[in-house]
Amino acid sequence: MDSRIFVPKFSVRIEGGQRPGERRPVVGPSSHLLVGPPGVLLAGPPAASREERVGRWKSKRKTRSFSTKQPDPTLSNTRRASAAKRQRVKGRFISDTNTFVSITALQR
Repeated sequence: MDSRIFVPKFSVRIEGGQRPGERRPVVGPSSHLLVGPPGVLLAGPPAASREERVGRWKSKRKTRSFSTKQPDPTLSNTRRASAAKRQRVKGRFISDTNTFVSITALQR
């Protein structure tokens, strides 16, 4: 078995309800769980060397952009207009709930 694969060792003992002479089932690791050569069980690409990993990191680093871009003015105006429509309490937005108004209150 490959040493990189962790297989926990455990067993379960069932108490009570056993007849004399009846064997209790033991649950534990089984060779039927791991089938095939160890290389088949390992998922993912093969391990890369340090030089390959550093090279990949450097190529990703070159594509980064640290410059800030100007915000889109149409998006800002849209957000500002929708915020102006919402109700506020002490500067915070509140949920837009319709309160119940009785007909008699409207007739006054």
